[in-house]
Amino acid sequence: MVIYHFILGREILCRIDEEYMLDNSNHEGIVIPHFKNTLLYLFGEIVDTFSDIEDNATDLYAIMHARYIQTDLGMHQMVVM
Repeated sequence: MVIYHFILGREILCRIDEEYMLDNSNHEGIVIPHFKNTLLYLFGEIVDTFSDIEDNATDLYAIMHARYIQTDLGMHQMVVM
């Protein structure tokens, strides 16, 4: 489960489907330091291992969210929010 959506102050973002987040084709062109650890952090699978992980997680979720809401499922989720 992606935990980032539940952090206070992020209510305007919809929950990104886990399969979408894990699909390597959706990672194309994303340049985030420590990408793999940041993705695992979003899923709550690792604890903070470096100081910038929360900033990286914010950036990664924002990029993935921008892409996701352009899909049919993402558009539907934004409408029903």
